[in-house]
Amino acid sequence: MPAQEAEGFIILDRANATLDRSIQSELFDAEARRYHDLTTWLAEALDGQMRTPFTYRFDGRELYAQDNSPLRPIFDDAIADARNMAVRNPKMAFELRRRIIERDEYADMLAMGRGELPNTMIVISDFPPELLNATQDTGGYNVTRKQTMLRIITKTADGSMGMYSQTLDGSNRAGLEALYEAMGFAAQPGELLGQRMHVELSHEDQEFLADHLTGVYDRTLTQKYGGAWRAGRSRGRMENTYDFVLHQQDLVQAALARGVKSERDLYDLAAAMQRRFENVMVAATNNVNTNFIPHAGNPYEEMRMAGLQAQSEGKTFSGCGASASVNGSETGDASGAAGELREAGYGNKSEESAALPKLIRCVNEKCRQLVPSKQVVKEKSWCCPKCKYEVDICSGKVLCAGK
Repeated sequence: MPAQEAEGFIILDRANATLDRSIQSELFDAEARRYHDLTTWLAEALDGQMRTPFTYRFDGRELYAQDNSPLRPIFDDAIADARNMAVRNPKMAFELRRRIIERDEYADMLAMGRGELPNTMIVISDFPPELLNATQDTGGYNVTRKQTMLRIITKTADGSMGMYSQTLDGSNRAGLEALYEAMGFAAQPGELLGQRMHVELSHEDQEFLADHLTGVYDRTLTQKYGGAWRAGRSRGRMENTYDFVLHQQDLVQAALARGVKSERDLYDLAAAMQRRFENVMVAATNNVNTNFIPHAGNPYEEMRMAGLQAQSEGKTFSGCGASASVNGSETGDASGAAGELREAGYGNKSEESAALPKLIRCVNEKCRQLVPSKQVVKEKSWCCPKCKYEVDICSGKVLCAGK
């Protein structure tokens, strides 16, 4: 074989090998995302506390998740979805307010990356005031637990951005205001989500800040109500739910192997995971070695039976921007960067936002035509491009009766 031709084959082989590695890498990334999305959803849905760390790359203009997707479009899309949701269901109008606040939070993260703000930002994403008296779960909002998401965003020595998200049950106002006092701030009346705290801390202080603030919250509850607390949980549960889920590999791998194709699949898996978690907590309370708690030999049968039991008890499992119930709607996509941000408490919690159609029907009874959703939403109102019927998003007041 001529040397030139041989060299050509070598180059082609190298190119094919590179392509194969690229394809394998993409497949691995997809599988890794499926695994991450499922385990973090389960951790959030379990009846315990959860803390999840994330790292984002900063290129001087944008932040990127580990799958190299930029974060800005996710915040913008969440606002667009919230506007549509508010028109379809005025009771969810508060989501638009919160999504705009979160986009401002993202702007602060970029400013941190540029060195224009201190290296640490503390965000208290409290439970929406509009749902404090609700009696049924709404989307991913669990009205029984009323969780606040404590977010700690840090700029690291290498210029990347780190984030810890910690659930705090109860959204106890005194406990949350104590977090501000501990950092030298004073909480103002009203919603806390937009009341961000910026401080300059050492790497060591950044690393232990989540533990410190969780302790402040719990000690405030002890002073107010007595008893032992952990992340707002009165039963003193010390188990981190994410760590617990990662140790239940037989259930997780069985679900991934079969594929979580419906809400029923997700519901049965969550029910089995919840039952295991409860067994471990009871055993720990009674000083029983949790390593010897038996599980069903067949994980699929265990999931099926646990799902039937949970169904008979009327349970709903809420987390990661969606709720799983036997009569609910299918869960929305929670993959990649969007899934990570939902884990940290960002975005619309209601599964309505993920289920919105590309075409929506005009609410004007004289029109009722299907129009593209992205064409009807303005900054503060919904306006049909065909009949010009316009409605204020937050109040529902008709601004223009149309043609």
